[in-house]
Formats: sequence, structure tokens, C-alpha cells
Amino acid sequence: MEIGTSHRLMLLAGTLLAGTAIIGLAQAAETTYVGYHVTKVQVLPGKNPGWDHVTIDPVNRHVFIGRRALGVAVVNIDTGEISEVKDTKGTNGAWPIPELGIGLSDNGKENDVTVFDLKTLAVKGKIKVPKETDGVWYDPATKQAFVSNGDEGSITLVDPVAMKAGDTIDLNSKKPEFASVDGKGRAFIPFQDKNQLGVVDLKTKKVATTWPVDCIQPTSTLYEAGTDRIFVACRGAKPLLVVVDATTGKGVYSFPIGSNVDAVTFNPVEKLIMTSNGDAGTISVFKQDSKDAYHLVEEVATRLGARTMVVDPKTQKAFTVTADFVWPAQPAGAARRPPKKYISDTFTLLTLERGTIE
Repeated sequence: MEIGTSHRLMLLAGTLLAGTAIIGLAQAAETTYVGYHVTKVQVLPGKNPGWDHVTIDPVNRHVFIGRRALGVAVVNIDTGEISEVKDTKGTNGAWPIPELGIGLSDNGKENDVTVFDLKTLAVKGKIKVPKETDGVWYDPATKQAFVSNGDEGSITLVDPVAMKAGDTIDLNSKKPEFASVDGKGRAFIPFQDKNQLGVVDLKTKKVATTWPVDCIQPTSTLYEAGTDRIFVACRGAKPLLVVVDATTGKGVYSFPIGSNVDAVTFNPVEKLIMTSNGDAGTISVFKQDSKDAYHLVEEVATRLGARTMVVDPKTQKAFTVTADFVWPAQPAGAARRPPKKYISDTFTLLTLERGTIE
């Protein structure tokens, strides 16, 4: 009788210990998480907080930030050193072309494009274009760059080596937004005013077709070559990430994101699609399970106003920018709310990294 009782007590103790170990492991799993989070906050000097596109040169380790009147700000990814590209006043942003060793800055109301050396950041020259610009891109297939002419509803081709402007292509849209290229001679341009995606053939220099996008105000695109898919970030009353088949133009996936998105980017190592949602102060992160299957991974807190971003393909670090602001209420009887008032010397670069969060 005593032996049986002792045996049962030993079994019970073992069971309790095993259960405690399992609970401990479960609690540990619940308190640790691998995800994106802000790891560095860097204030960039300058009283004018206006900005637009953020791009990256992974070869020379530079993040480029279009700071409007202050020109192109440059931050070294590895050291944090801050510099600039001269003669880029009015810029919306810069586009690096590592295979040519040069970068391009579109300079807004200055109606020109600055060509600069990617290693030294020295200005090589300027290209006069016919219209006010709203972004610049480069297509390796045709070896042409192009600038968006914004509300003019067109793009102008540019030869970055000869430093000459070429033909202007009418888009039949009054609100073309952030484009991407497929490396085969096509540019995908969201038409925010028409809820469409324009497909521009840069070889024939015409709009080949337009595809309807199942969202309101498509604002930014990113072409992913591995799956031949276009990621489209949309604003509107119900902001969405939409994935489009780049061959057929059909939508294959959509999911809600935060408000006032202005960029979509891609972590190629972990196959994560990310949208920067300015008014929500978040980044929405999605996993690409296959070319037509995706799921939401996480929502990452950034700061209010952080609407543009880029990812370093080497380290998978993400970079976004914002500034402190006050947004006055809409006065009685006014048609719209006044613009935000940004506070000088608060312009900030946020670095986000993947890591364990406890």
C-alpha cells in the first residue's frame, strides 16, 4: 500500500513538473516575438520640413530623401553620416542608377533634373525638361529615365548619359502617382484620379493599356520580378494593399492598411511587402506566401506622418521619415481643413529592423 501510494505521488509530481515546463515554454513563446521595430531615430537639420520620395543606393550605402526646398538629403546606411546633393532645390526625390554610376534628382518647379555621381555626390550637370516634375525613374531595358509631369498628366523621357530630354508621353490622367518598372521596357503608373493602373510601353513611347484597380486612389506601385506581380498601395476612405498580375492586369489579393499611404516596398529575403501609412503612424507588413497568396504579418508603430519609406535589400532595414506637426481644426464654414503646420528642426529619419521583441 505504501509503495503504491509513493509511486502515485511520484507520477503526480512528474506530471506537475512536465506541465509547469510546458506552461513555461508557452509563456516564453508568448513573450518573445520577431518583428520590425524602430531601432534608431536620427534628426536631420533644416528648418523646412517638406519632403517626398525616399530611395536607396544599396551599392554605395546611401538613403536619398527628397526634401523639396532643401534639396536631396543623403544618409549613409552604415555610419549615419549626413550629406547632400547640391543644386537639387525643389526636389521630390532622387533615383540611383548604380549600373551607370549616377543618380538623378527631379527638381519640381525648377523644371530640370540634376545628374550626380553616386560615389562622390558631385553634380555632373542638369537636364532641362518642359514641365514641372513630380518624381524620376530609370528603365534599364531602354536605358531611359523619365520624369512625371504631375498634374500635367504626362511623363517626359530623359537620356541620363547624353543629358538630354526626349519625347513627352500623354497619360490621359490628371493625377499620375509613384511609378515602377519591370525591367523589360514597361512602366506601371497609378492614375489616382481614375482608379486605374497605366501600362506605358517605353519602347514604343505610348500607353499600351490601362487596367482598373479595385481600390480608390491608387498611389504607389512596386513591381516584384520573382512573381511578376505589382503591389499597389491605395488611399481612399478604405485604404488597401492590392496585388495585380503584371501579365493579365487582374487583381489577385487585397487587404486593408492604414490611412494616407504613400509608399509600398519589399523585403526580398523574407518576402515581406510593406506599406507606410502616414496618418495611421504605422507600417503594414504582409508575407508573400506564393505569387497569389498573402497574409498580414504585423502592424508596426512608426510616427504620425511617416508616409514614405524604403528597404535596404542587403540588411532588410527599413527607413521612413516624418516631422513633428500641428494640424489646425477646420474653421466653421470653411471648405476644407487647413494644411498641417510642420515644426522646424524636427525632421526625422527612422530606422526599423527585424529582431526579437520581448
